[in-house]
Amino acid sequence: MANTTNPPRSVATLATDTAVLPLDATVLIGLRLAPGGGRALLRLADGRVVLVANGTRIGRGVLSAIDESGVIVTTSGTATRHKLGEAW
Repeated sequence: MANTTNPPRSVATLATDTAVLPLDATVLIGLRLAPGGGRALLRLADGRVVLVANGTRIGRGVLSAIDESGVIVTTSGTATRHKLGEAW
């Protein structure tokens, strides 16, 4: 029997598809976990895609943690978790 499912779309395609992700917000589009510290791939509201680490300033907040569930951004003392594909 032939495989009739569609092939997965590339990250670049998904990161710019308005039907999938809003283009006017920051969105977590990827994670790279490593023992020495992880990295997060973000698509910013201005369209840039950036690789960031703990301590990176993101808008008014600071990236304070990266794990398999997503990232935590701390703004004015309040920590907020963001999952893959989530816009903020």
